Amino acid sequence: MKLYSKKEVDVYIEKLLELKWDRYNLYLVGGAIYKQETKDIDICIVGSSDSNKVSKLIEQSRRLGPFDVYYCNEDQIGNQKPHAAKSYDRGHSKAKQRKGEWIDGLFWQHLDFSYKKFNPKPLLIYKGSGS
Repeated sequence: MKLYSKKEVDVYIEKLLELKWDRYNLYLVGGAIYKQETKDIDICIVGSSDSNKVSKLIEQSRRLGPFDVYYCNEDQIGNQKPHAAKSYDRGHSKAKQRKGEWIDGLFWQHLDFSYKKFNPKPLLIYKGSGS
């Protein structure tokens, strides 16, 4: 498994911020905040509940690099078990579907970060207009 350095993470985040985020806030969450190397870059999107727009932004993000992106409501930020949505329902094509449900083109599930020894406070990396 490839690990990404802080420098590589910063380059990927610069690319990510070039997408049209409009009214969405972006938070860096997970290991990329405090680790020198990480296997992926976890991003939380918060804002308007336009599922088509959110789904497209998640997919665009995944094509840019090692992003693991999810969408949730503001009150779920920093929650150890947030109710969140992704644009896909499994880790890879041969995996079984995760527990959750498809609603308006997004796969809603309860993510579980409680097993992590250290879960730093989410870092706002983009503040959308009107937020």
